[in-house]
Amino acid sequence: GDGRKYHKEFSKIRLSCKDASRISFIELLHLPTTGRNDLKSSDLDKNHLQYIHKAIFSEHTKAVFISDAVFKLMKKTSIFSWMNDAKQIEGHTLKVFHEKKPLIYKHLHFSTYGKFQAQKT
Repeated sequence: GDGRKYHKEFSKIRLSCKDASRISFIELLHLPTTGRNDLKSSDLDKNHLQYIHKAIFSEHTKAVFISDAVFKLMKKTSIFSWMNDAKQIEGHTLKVFHEKKPLIYKHLHFSTYGKFQAQKT
């Protein structure tokens, strides 16, 4: 499908153009896809995963948001096998996969933002 629904739901987060320079989105796959995909860890490119790891732990990174499905796939790789299951920590609404800098938060996919509010916490 097209990205119309995704962008419509994402707009509900209420980020503005001034936020754009402080936010990056990284795709788990090294090539573009459309629609839903039944991915396996063998579909992932090791060099691209190393790039993602480096981006997550950049000195400029403050927080990372990962959906549960993406987390499960990442955890199956040797590069991200250190990631822990998400847990609730004091002072944070979202559960976290990683408590130290950067905080790695669990969230639902942005295409469903606001649809399943109870599952976000």
